[in-house]
Amino acid sequence: MSGRRTRETHLADPVFAHFDPEVVDTLRTEQLAYCRRFFSHIAARRTAEPVAQDLLDLFAENKSARGLTDLRNALRALMPGHPALHAVEDAIRAKNRIRRQQRNHETGRESARRERTLKHSISEQDLPGEIRSVLRDMAAGFEGNGVQAPAASILKRLKMKLRQLCKSALDAHLPAALSIPAARAYYADLHARGLRWTTVRASFEELHRFARYAGYPAEIVQALATTYNMAASRERLSEPLRYAKLHESGYDTIEAILTGFELLDSAASISNSRQLRSRLNDATALALFAVYPLRLNDCRLAFGEELFWDAHGYSLSLTLGKNGYEYEGRLDERLDPFIDALILGGSSPDFLTRMRERCFENKRSLFVTVDGTEVGYNYVSDTWRRYVGTGEHIARSMMHDHLGVKGERGVAEAMIMNGQRDRRVAEKYTTQAGRRASRRAATEEMKAIFAEMDRGSKDISSPEM
Repeated sequence: MSGRRTRETHLADPVFAHFDPEVVDTLRTEQLAYCRRFFSHIAARRTAEPVAQDLLDLFAENKSARGLTDLRNALRALMPGHPALHAVEDAIRAKNRIRRQQRNHETGRESARRERTLKHSISEQDLPGEIRSVLRDMAAGFEGNGVQAPAASILKRLKMKLRQLCKSALDAHLPAALSIPAARAYYADLHARGLRWTTVRASFEELHRFARYAGYPAEIVQALATTYNMAASRERLSEPLRYAKLHESGYDTIEAILTGFELLDSAASISNSRQLRSRLNDATALALFAVYPLRLNDCRLAFGEELFWDAHGYSLSLTLGKNGYEYEGRLDERLDPFIDALILGGSSPDFLTRMRERCFENKRSLFVTVDGTEVGYNYVSDTWRRYVGTGEHIARSMMHDHLGVKGERGVAEAMIMNGQRDRRVAEKYTTQAGRRASRRAATEEMKAIFAEMDRGSKDISSPEM
């Protein structure tokens, strides 16, 4: 009888009068108790938007996350799509993480993440002191021997090439230093790994840049230049692999956008919050960057930093890292559902306005994991690789192919969408198929011009009397 009285006591709480009685009746007694505690707690704190810490405080005496899980399931039934569910989910993950740490401490096992084993490079800390000294000067923006310091994105790539070079040198029982024997060992390793000529060319381009900046002897600079030029020639002789992969996949700009919409539609049937967030991120990464093919280091968008909102919709405004190009414009309104979905994360659209405001107040990253942290640096490119077969950089080639059929005007439009200034860069990204289409379109335009000229000459030669 006491159990029955307890349940009746819970049901008598006025808070349940706000919900569907049939739904309330399906909740277990424990869930009713947790709901009463929850609503009483947030009322005392005078907030309609609890955060994870509120829930952790409420369930501080509970060692496990079971109580929070019961509360989450009850709230899902009572008020599906409410943003408060995100706070409960966050609290469950935090509670489980704390419990794991306590268990590991009790058993003497630390949950330290296993250090990644470097296979083809050494760590930056293990680079020779003289190389690290030059890298510090580069990072500070100092000029070296008439060579300008590289941009931050290029410097990051340069560091990786130097780390790989030193690893090849050490494996060949050579000093970890930039030398001709070390460069030969590095070239041999790149060749043995079956890497593309594009990769070899880029690697020796960075080493050549470093040697010139640091003032290495002329014979080293010349040897690096020779290898760089050779790799560049080999690269030009063959169609880049990314184009071949694009042709094999059959993907184009439209197909990538449609895949994004399919993923977005399929997200409606996902109840697991982690899987839902992953699916929404994937959908947006495909659709958004198929239309606006930013480089990888420019894809890390944040509300109020590069992504904006007004009564007319969303817009982008950022300075591109590679060339300083001011990239701005209003997003096509058909992309709005993707941005909205990333804001809501499964919550009801009824809460979109407030949740959007909160994203801008916090300058939240557009792409976040289920716990609210920003996704990894390579996330966008990795997503494209999973669905398209190659990284997001292919989106720029796809844009040239898509618009190149319009001839010169289409190439100009593609350059604008890709944030490209140099016509030679546009040529690099235009695939053979796109170039053929551009030539056909240009030929047709020229035929029309000559036809018009022919008509004009006939008119002149045969004036009306």
